[in-house]
Amino acid sequence: MQDGEKIFDFILFLEKLSINKRWTKTDSFLIKESISDHSFRVLLIVFVMYRKLKPNIDLLKTLKIALVHDIIEGVVGDTDYNSVYLGLVSKEEKAEKELEAIQKIRESLPEKIGNEIFFLWMDYEKAITKEAKFVKALEKTESILHTIYYGDSYINIVDKFATYCDNAMKECSELHPYYAEVKRKLKEVCQSGGLDWKDSYDMEETMEDFEKIFTFFQLAQKLKETERYGASPEVKEKSTVAEHTFRLVFIVFLVKEFFEVDIDLLKAFNIAIFHDIAETLTEEIDCVLIYKGIVSKEEKSKNELVAMQKIREMLPHEIGDEIFSLWEEYEKGETKEAQIVKAFDKFEGISHLLYYGYENFDEPDIIATHCDTHFKKVPELLPLLKILKTRLKEEYKKWGKDWKREYDEVFL
Repeated sequence: MQDGEKIFDFILFLEKLSINKRWTKTDSFLIKESISDHSFRVLLIVFVMYRKLKPNIDLLKTLKIALVHDIIEGVVGDTDYNSVYLGLVSKEEKAEKELEAIQKIRESLPEKIGNEIFFLWMDYEKAITKEAKFVKALEKTESILHTIYYGDSYINIVDKFATYCDNAMKECSELHPYYAEVKRKLKEVCQSGGLDWKDSYDMEETMEDFEKIFTFFQLAQKLKETERYGASPEVKEKSTVAEHTFRLVFIVFLVKEFFEVDIDLLKAFNIAIFHDIAETLTEEIDCVLIYKGIVSKEEKSKNELVAMQKIREMLPHEIGDEIFSLWEEYEKGETKEAQIVKAFDKFEGISHLLYYGYENFDEPDIIATHCDTHFKKVPELLPLLKILKTRLKEEYKKWGKDWKREYDEVFL
């Protein structure tokens, strides 16, 4: 198999992180988020907390570790912490299963990329570097924030949630003020639900601007609930905006490493993470609505600008300004990084449909040409679009639809 095909197949594999759910053994969790949903908000939290605390670590490496930290769950699924806490699954059994999975992933990819993902994941698993320790601690708090969002009914064992992050936090003293504030929020939820909270759970530290940052993190939770393809009833297997964003960031990572595109990968990561953040305050606008003239691009842009101004104002100035600037750069599409993110934003959406086959298709002309305009701006990436269209063509035959000559004009 050619390396380009391996990359494409791995992009399809990433869809499993949206299919596989977390908290499957925790009955109190009525809404089961996907692994991609969780991983998206970990990326967002890592970025914001890095900007807030300015620790002496490499942000790009930190984001890469956050990106791959649960990649093995595309193979083995999530091992619910509830099962580990209750002794139903041993840590050794979990570790052995996950090591086999990461080795399988490593072997499925071109050597350079496979090795990088393997060593990033091993770093996270063993908490070797400062970057890995930072991610591991914040990854745990994402789960607590998720619990807080839904309230006390999701808390089946108070001790489990109140101490969930403790061990990971021992290695990250700079995060203690943040963690202390998260615990206070958890305490409020427990006490409002009449659940016992021990004094031993409490921490004394405080963090400046925590309320602003907490509000933003919980706002980002909405992207786990916001479905895409809302105007397309034919698309039965929908993804959330959070799932889409996680997969987009991963695609940017893969493509940069494989095609050796001359871009600032950190900037591209950050643009991708926040490119749809306005949809926390606006509804997701299905491209079909724009294609059919039901919603204008101008109306969509106006609503998103208002949303971004609100997001900018709710955060500490430096962080809010940067996120607004990243979103604005994406919207303008003038830099190489923004152009690549835009191209793969479209690519991710079509590859999602492809994963489920023609039964999940809606508009044949849109699907076949959705990526073309943006890929023309980054012609070095056309080989990957060629693979996508070749696979689509096979599905069109099954669908009984003609593959029109103009669908391939982008390659001329």
